[in-house]
Amino acid sequence: MEDTTRDLWLARLAARLRLEFERAGVALPERLCVSCGLTTGGDGALGECWSTSPGRDGHTEIFISPQVKDSLAVAETLAHELVHAAVGLEAGHGTEFRIVATRIGLTGPMRSTRAGSELRARLSRIVAELGAYPNHCPGPLHTGKRKQTTRLRKVVCPKCGYTVRTTAKWIAAGLPTCPCGTRMKEEKKNE
Repeated sequence: MEDTTRDLWLARLAARLRLEFERAGVALPERLCVSCGLTTGGDGALGECWSTSPGRDGHTEIFISPQVKDSLAVAETLAHELVHAAVGLEAGHGTEFRIVATRIGLTGPMRSTRAGSELRARLSRIVAELGAYPNHCPGPLHTGKRKQTTRLRKVVCPKCGYTVRTTAKWIAAGLPTCPCGTRMKEEKKNE
């Protein structure tokens, strides 16, 4: 297959998955747009479905996170998001979602479905026909949220029990002195 963009690849995949849904007797919205984009669910969200709402142009939009690079994983994620598009966002991951998801071949916890063996085989054939997912995202994306890099450590006076918490940096500089005048000691978790 010729060079293609991520969004074109996703549109072709969505068209193929529409046939899978039709075979299972599940209708998808006619106006569906699938693209690669950041999700509002944070770093862990692989995909996201935005249903039609008043004031929009009638499209249901699905975003696949740029973090998902494996073609088969993209297909599984899109299948999950298409279930949301079919049942409506108000259904969440409840009974209606479960019925449709299992009908098309998704298994596992409904919040993080995987393709069952039959669906996985069909998705593998589709992906083989489409070629590799052209995702050239350069590694982890940063959402502005920073991981906490310091953990406070407990320092205790062996004489009176006075307790403070401080960082490893300040412990390395020297343990503090308790108000009673005794040099404090770091309390290790496994002691």
